[in-house]
Amino acid sequence: MRSTLVFFAAACAAAGTIGLSLYTARILQFTVNNQTAATRDMAAKEARLEKQWLEDAAARFGERWTDASMFYLRKECRELIESRTDPDGLLKTLQNDKNKPVNVGNILNFLEELSLSVNKGRCSEEIAKSLFCGIVINIWHATEPWVRQQRTNRGRPQLWAELEILYGRWR
Repeated sequence: MRSTLVFFAAACAAAGTIGLSLYTARILQFTVNNQTAATRDMAAKEARLEKQWLEDAAARFGERWTDASMFYLRKECRELIESRTDPDGLLKTLQNDKNKPVNVGNILNFLEELSLSVNKGRCSEEIAKSLFCGIVINIWHATEPWVRQQRTNRGRPQLWAELEILYGRWR
């Protein structure tokens, strides 16, 4: 009888251990599932926030471009775009008017900053392209001979290189 009692106690202890193990496994599985879902939710939230940040960064370029302080540069930009079919005439105009090269350089610097942001993934390319595709393509087309001349004259072969890269992707 004593051996039966010991056997029964051992069997109960084993059953309890097995039950505890199963219960622990279920709790562990529940915890893992919750952690996985929480991680997935957090990653999705972070992705949405990053997308919003990139879109906002692109929109800020649009805000800067349409700011009243950029009026003269936008006016110069329109003139450049209108003259893009006559590169020699543009080069002569830039040589004869001391203010134009400064304004053109400022336009190109702004577009270079935009291009760098797009090329390095620091703003939404989709939004930047919808806002600036025509400007980038037309300004690069209009100023390319002058840019090449400036690269040589200044000894800076990478001058406005990010803009040239973006032009190549968007055209």
